[in-house]
Amino acid sequence: MTDYQGLTTLSKKEYLQHWKEWHSKREDALKAPYGWLSLRSIDWLEDGKTIKLAGFPGSWAQDDNTVTYYPEADKEVTNRGEVLTKPKVIVVENVEDVNVEDFYFEDVRAQLIKRLGSTKKFAVRQRDPNSKFRHDFAGLKHFDPDENWVFPAKYVPLTEWKDVKTAAVLSELSHNETQIGDLIFEYDGHEYDFVVFQGHNDDSGLTVKDPKTGKHTI
Repeated sequence: MTDYQGLTTLSKKEYLQHWKEWHSKREDALKAPYGWLSLRSIDWLEDGKTIKLAGFPGSWAQDDNTVTYYPEADKEVTNRGEVLTKPKVIVVENVEDVNVEDFYFEDVRAQLIKRLGSTKKFAVRQRDPNSKFRHDFAGLKHFDPDENWVFPAKYVPLTEWKDVKTAAVLSELSHNETQIGDLIFEYDGHEYDFVVFQGHNDDSGLTVKDPKTGKHTI
């Protein structure tokens, strides 16, 4: 069955199958070698200072929008498939959140990132595929799919996209997002509006937050 926006209504069996596929892909992404369960540290750089990070050889220096990584002698660190034998200078003029460069030491990946929604601009994010969290992961706790919580919704695109700042998981960080439209639905006589953000690779996404859920995340 197809509604006025050209969207297909799924049968109960089809809906459950789609949900299982989505849930499986989400867990696969989390437990991927460098997925979120491999994250072990995020260290912010300070303008005008050089710092060393625990667990990764070498040092990092920031000068405004320029970050320099200084390799450590006798430690084989690679970047873009090349072993670094001299300082790596990276200039990041992008006025946006961006993952900049990946550095590898043994199995550990140190990723230089730039984030606009913070008092500091650059950080190094370390991921270790041998992480205990990844190794011990037994799946996400979840509520079973319930068709009573499936509602018809109308997507309303914006004629002009808007810049929106949203809070991040880390209290000191926020994200600058681009709103491209609204997803509107009704429940129990009330109208609700989800803000739709521009995603990556020509997709879009929603950020759902609810302080009333307590220990549960929806």
